[in-house]
Amino acid sequence: MRCFECGGETKVRPGPVRYEGAGLAHVYLDGLEVRECAECGDVLVRIPRIEQLHRKLAEGVATKEQRLSPDEIRFLRKYLGLSGQDLARRLKVRPETVSRWEHGKQALRESVEMALRLLALVEEPRATYAGEEVDRFATKESEPVSFLVHATSTSWSVPRVQPAEVPAQA
Repeated sequence: MRCFECGGETKVRPGPVRYEGAGLAHVYLDGLEVRECAECGDVLVRIPRIEQLHRKLAEGVATKEQRLSPDEIRFLRKYLGLSGQDLARRLKVRPETVSRWEHGKQALRESVEMALRLLALVEEPRATYAGEEVDRFATKESEPVSFLVHATSTSWSVPRVQPAEVPAQA
């Protein structure tokens, strides 16, 4: 196989290889075919199932025992598909605060860190995200909401029912 940069011959070498695509400093991938150009030194690595890789990295970061580093905070935000402003809305802080966390200028409160970790563990990453969705969360006075839960042979369906609506035969 020829090098994409210079056209030189590439040779397979054993891994592991450092992975910088997640923005985390200490991620190495093993078990992949790593090709290196003998002439220019360019390295080519084909990384399969990248979404699954990022999911595993997010799980590892979210469940580690130590506090989150600024790079890990940024990684979890990006993994979730959130802008700094969107994450600020979700965690009820100012966008400047998220920036300070990600640049190491301010530490997260433990409760906020726990919320971010839980978001990473339970939410699916979003390709697109409408930050305005979050603006309507927790903006009204507390009021019970009724649910009519439907059972199917394989799952449950939980459509939200307005508080005034009650099924006729409840």
